[in-house]
Amino acid sequence: MIMKKLYLLFLGFALMFAACDKGGSNKKNAENPQDKGAVETVVDSLKLQKQKIDSLTSNGMMLHRDIYPLGKVKTITFTVHSVQVGTDTLNYINLRKDCGNEYYYSWENAEILYGECDAFVKAIDEIKGNLNRAVEHEEEYFYVTKDDIALVATNSGKKWDIRLSVDTYKSNSSVTLSAEELDALRGLVLEGKRKIDELSK
Repeated sequence: MIMKKLYLLFLGFALMFAACDKGGSNKKNAENPQDKGAVETVVDSLKLQKQKIDSLTSNGMMLHRDIYPLGKVKTITFTVHSVQVGTDTLNYINLRKDCGNEYYYSWENAEILYGECDAFVKAIDEIKGNLNRAVEHEEEYFYVTKDDIALVATNSGKKWDIRLSVDTYKSNSSVTLSAEELDALRGLVLEGKRKIDELSK
């Protein structure tokens, strides 16, 4: 009798957890529509290709790279890179910051992948849209790409401080941006995306 009661109790818990899990799965699916999943798949795919190129570069294989200039924001230079690996081609926006004598290396490089361009522009627009809003407490907007490029806007209650970092883990890889320079950044990302569309035809 005791074993039977324990079995029924265990069965009841199992059914309860199964129902909760199903509900959680449905909620997760509602919060993550297919279009978001498609964007993440594209970004992950491009990131894997970039990792493949990094691996080939370190293994002494010949690559061909076409570099198309876009412009600069402060000491960060923007270009579009088109890299050929055999029959495959990878196109992305490259950011290169001149670090001078700030550290043991003279520059930092990082990439914005094609699938990240729209999200990057959206992050810029959200920050720009809040610059004139009164702030009563400390706030922060923070966007990071797959390759650790970070766009950060902070306000301690007085004014907004906007920074673009080529590497979130290195303090000397960042620059401070004005509202006008934030607009310039937006334009360069969109121009880079258009160039990649042109190269992909």
